[in-house]
Amino acid sequence: MYNREYTPERITELKTNEIFVFGSNLAGAHDGGAARLAYERFGAIWGHGVGLQGQSYAIPTMQGGVETIKPYVDEFIRFAQTRPNLKLYVTQIGCGIAGFKVEDIAPLFAKAYYIKNVFLPKDFVEVLRKVIRLPETWNCEFIFDAEDVTLMKSLSTARERIEYRNGLIQGNKFKLSNAWANMPCGKFVKNGNTLVGFEPANDNIKRNPNLAGLRDGFFSAVSAGLTLEHLIFPGEEISNIGDEMFDSIEVLDKIELPWELERIGQKGGKGVFRNCILKELEIPADVSFLGDYVFSKCQIESLTIHPATLRGEYGRQFKGSSINILYLPESSLPLSCSEFGVLRSIVANASVKEVYLKNDVHMSWDDFRQKI
Repeated sequence: MYNREYTPERITELKTNEIFVFGSNLAGAHDGGAARLAYERFGAIWGHGVGLQGQSYAIPTMQGGVETIKPYVDEFIRFAQTRPNLKLYVTQIGCGIAGFKVEDIAPLFAKAYYIKNVFLPKDFVEVLRKVIRLPETWNCEFIFDAEDVTLMKSLSTARERIEYRNGLIQGNKFKLSNAWANMPCGKFVKNGNTLVGFEPANDNIKRNPNLAGLRDGFFSAVSAGLTLEHLIFPGEEISNIGDEMFDSIEVLDKIELPWELERIGQKGGKGVFRNCILKELEIPADVSFLGDYVFSKCQIESLTIHPATLRGEYGRQFKGSSINILYLPESSLPLSCSEFGVLRSIVANASVKEVYLKNDVHMSWDDFRQKI
């Protein structure tokens, strides 16, 4: 959770344990902006474009696109984690002479958001607070024996691979990488209606060694009035999403669900998303079960569903929801029995304005109902 001060907008002096983090170039020509200040006041060395120099730390930003900056930011973050005695003040690197926007650079510092001795500019923090990535910001992994990995990869379907992998985890046949020390089980933290971070539990490994499922109420701190730009779940760690995750939130851009996801919600459950405003939602084709009321009383701008998704389950998944555009990208008229089954779950429980089918065929919901 980011609960510390921001990088001051103007830094003229530093204490002995404070470091000025600035944007540089690989040649180490500290001619202007923050680089010039680092050279004149904080010990930056001419001709050195990377790393710690006196009371400054250089991150190159002039060598290409954002992707060329990321390795140097990652290197800085590793440095910060090994030097907890230092206070590292990150300036708006890359957002001056290099010409990048805050929205381009801030996400590179997602991991630094949780490192207490790294101080970020207020504009960076405001961008990071709008984007949730679960839990890839922690860059963690299960480590399996080579024999198990070979066998897992030899299995023919994604479901078999997930089941085998989960069996290894449940049987404690794995090691945890160092980064798992901060893996969530935990909660989102809010200040009023503002998301201020994700707070992992200190004993998360003991409580939740198997992250194959996001269990019921896992995000109990997420509640009414929260607005997010994106909501992105990881594709590798999660196979199930439990009930009552989000209530009365708004997602401005997209919800990205794991493509190897098996199950969302429960039969007879209370719903994963309730009273939410969602712009873009796609249910992955591999989902074999959608629980009851899983998206209930939601306003959905566009909903994409693949015919195989519901597998004959009619559980009032979208009860009370309004859907502006329903995409059925693999369907054309006349519908198959399985495709009609998908619609049966939606028609009786939600209002739909338009339907888009394969090859960009689209029509109003009333016209579509007459044709099926």
